[in-house]
Amino acid sequence: MEKISTWMPRPGSEPPPRDCSQKRPMTKPTLSNTLIARFWDRMTECYGNLWVNAFGEIADETGNLTSTARTWSEALGPLQNKEIHSGLKIMQRRGEVFPPTLPQFLGYCIANKPRSKTVRALPAVRNKEVATKNLKKIRGVLNDGAEKKETKKKRTQEKTERRQHDPGLHIQAGAQDHNEPTARTTQAVVAGGG
Repeated sequence: MEKISTWMPRPGSEPPPRDCSQKRPMTKPTLSNTLIARFWDRMTECYGNLWVNAFGEIADETGNLTSTARTWSEALGPLQNKEIHSGLKIMQRRGEVFPPTLPQFLGYCIANKPRSKTVRALPAVRNKEVATKNLKKIRGVLNDGAEKKETKKKRTQEKTERRQHDPGLHIQAGAQDHNEPTARTTQAVVAGGG
């Protein structure tokens, strides 16, 4: 592994732009050592000792990246340079006193990224006969429920209509209709002759 002193930018020198055309081994994309060093310096400039106290120095005593710096490098690796720059701008505009955590900073980087509006479609029908059969079953279940509701509604309407036409239907069992004489009254009238 390279020593940090070999890739730290010299004051006044601009490091070469990140070249995405080079083939890399099948590992997690990471920022180049130059870019992570520039990023670390920028964060130290913005937050001073707060950054160093929270995340440490970029390199250990042997000159290799610390595990925290490697974590940030791996997390920022898939992002484009303009996204990282956008994240830095948003961070500065927010003016927070404490440095952001890695998830917070990643959120700043992708804050302006347009969201994908793709919608996943159902898989293509492989067997049209099976699909038609299943669709008929579904319709049957749905229609059966609707038919049951409709039947119940019709029965309720019919009962209401019968009650309106024949008021004697709504008299409860054992109750007397005051318009009709009871059997006892009829018997008393016959017996008494009145």
